[in-house]
Amino acid sequence: EAAMVLGHQAGHVTVLNPSPWQAISAPMRHAVHTYIVNSTEASALLGTDIAALAQAPDWPAWQAALRESVARFWATHDGARALVITLGRWGCMGWLRETPTVLRHAPGLPVPEIDTIGCGDAFAAGFCWARYTQGMTFENALAVGNRCGARLAAHSGVLSALPTLAQLRAEAMPC
Repeated sequence: EAAMVLGHQAGHVTVLNPSPWQAISAPMRHAVHTYIVNSTEASALLGTDIAALAQAPDWPAWQAALRESVARFWATHDGARALVITLGRWGCMGWLRETPTVLRHAPGLPVPEIDTIGCGDAFAAGFCWARYTQGMTFENALAVGNRCGARLAAHSGVLSALPTLAQLRAEAMPC
């Protein structure tokens, strides 16, 4: 918690991927800039059963179903500027505080699921690299995160399966 608060006070982008889930303290709700959560963590964070929605991904219906929950999130997490929910094979979705009711969705990529260990971490690394070091749009950063997570899922192991920049570029990613 102290590191997040100090990072926020110093003007850095702070990212929280709260796994395993635990309640977010008031100082953290003020200090965290970007939340990246999976469907289980999002269900606890938003008070909505995300896993049930994921069974039939109909994005306009998601927007309506999550409108109140996301509005509550923005009201209670004053430091937050971005909320991203990873959905495995269904891709991811996210919101920005500047346009708090606009749901952005990046569809999942069709890959064989060989080993899903570390896919969320790979997503987070790809998203953060794209958004916060390369200045990509939120939508393109979601797509890069998806590509990184999908690439990991299609291989056995973690570190050896992480994509290089050259591999991402060869796969027509916006980088």
